[in-house]
Amino acid sequence: LGLKHLKAVHYLQQAAEKALQRYAYQEAIALLRPGLAVSSKLPESSERHTCELALRIALGQVLTVTQGPGASEVAGIYARAEELCREVGDIQQRIAVLRGLRRATQGQGEPMRAQPLAEEFLRLAQQTQNAALLIEGHVALGGCLFYLGHVATAHTHLEDGLAIDDAREEALRRQLARDAAELS
Repeated sequence: LGLKHLKAVHYLQQAAEKALQRYAYQEAIALLRPGLAVSSKLPESSERHTCELALRIALGQVLTVTQGPGASEVAGIYARAEELCREVGDIQQRIAVLRGLRRATQGQGEPMRAQPLAEEFLRLAQQTQNAALLIEGHVALGGCLFYLGHVATAHTHLEDGLAIDDAREEALRRQLARDAAELS
């Protein structure tokens, strides 16, 4: 019975991913919700938690698009995903969950609760050294701090995000100049 449920969860998740590739959000939701229901019938294990986490991340992303980041269902999906991340999540899943949970919290007008989420997101982004994530982390934290009235610190984080973006653009310009010089 457990193997059949596990296969069903995987098939529902694959179908939802295909629906998302076609921007068929309602279809994806209609597949992800039953996937969560079936995953709850799996025996308690890290595999079950891994499946549930993947489904919750996908559902949270789709519901953010269709209902908005401040919707209570979005916050609930990501709150449970955060619990699961502590048990089975890797850094990329943790980043996705923190992004969704911070957006949901901020979307509900609670920047004080969003701030530690943004801080943790930035810490993980620093671990990955991914420029796009670093920019996102600085901007997210800067936004939270601004809404909390910490304008100077917010400004510093926003400037840090812009500096990373500027450095990326400069590196790209240098690479394009080298490529053009090699072609001429």
